[in-house]
Amino acid sequence: MAKAVVHCGFIAQGKEPRLLPIHHNPGLEVCYITRGRAVWQVEDRLVEAGPGGVTFTFPWQAHGSYREVMVGVELYWAILALDRSYDKPRKRFGFHPTLGLDAGASRRLSAALTHAPVQSAADADELGRMIRGLVEECRAPGPEHEAFAATLARGVVIGLARAVLGPPALNRPGTPTAERVRGFAGGLVEVCDRPWTLETMAKECRLGRTQFARLYTHFTGDTPINGLNRARIERARRLLDHSTLSVTEIAMRLSFSSSQYFAKVFKEYAGQSPSAYRDRSTRRPPSAS
Repeated sequence: MAKAVVHCGFIAQGKEPRLLPIHHNPGLEVCYITRGRAVWQVEDRLVEAGPGGVTFTFPWQAHGSYREVMVGVELYWAILALDRSYDKPRKRFGFHPTLGLDAGASRRLSAALTHAPVQSAADADELGRMIRGLVEECRAPGPEHEAFAATLARGVVIGLARAVLGPPALNRPGTPTAERVRGFAGGLVEVCDRPWTLETMAKECRLGRTQFARLYTHFTGDTPINGLNRARIERARRLLDHSTLSVTEIAMRLSFSSSQYFAKVFKEYAGQSPSAYRDRSTRRPPSAS
């Protein structure tokens, strides 16, 4: 394993849901998703990305997979070495000397990452190919592979900072347009029962479809329709857990066109049917008081 990388690997999952327990890493973790959709619980929020997307987490962040939604996910991951251990949030940090980044570059790049509005980047295939190459080089024996891995690790850090910065206008938090989209995305789970379309979501934010979709994806790493479905499934979980409504009644309440379509979407995001989810939840042991 190259000194620039603490650990790395490739995850190929089958059809069964799988949980990745909450944990910390000894460095900056980057993940490149090649299949499926990865949804991480990072502290008290979600970080997610689909095929071609990249996510990252800091060493001080407790994180793991979110419930049972990691189904059929394939991804490359690497934990990049830092200059020392960081167990508390930092606005800036340093990278391992083998990455070849001086103190000034480390400060600028790490500040860009810690100030990013979301810890994911959509449509980051070029960056993803570097992460995949980094994993492959780290797993190959020989000093030449170790040297090339350090070069790729440096490129990953720089590429990651560029990816999360995005167009400068999108990252000004005071911009009214940006704040409208951020606010809409953040509150979508509470209004997801409305019969939203891409057009009506864009209109709600006083934007055209294309600009709204671009901003929504930039801030969330997801498309608006995927975000809407994900919010609806989260609401559906609550109703299945805490109400006696039938599956059909829940589907209608959440503005799905039919109970069959609701069941299809639920299984896609939760890894099982609504009925199976409710049946399992009723058999869960009570939590300790």
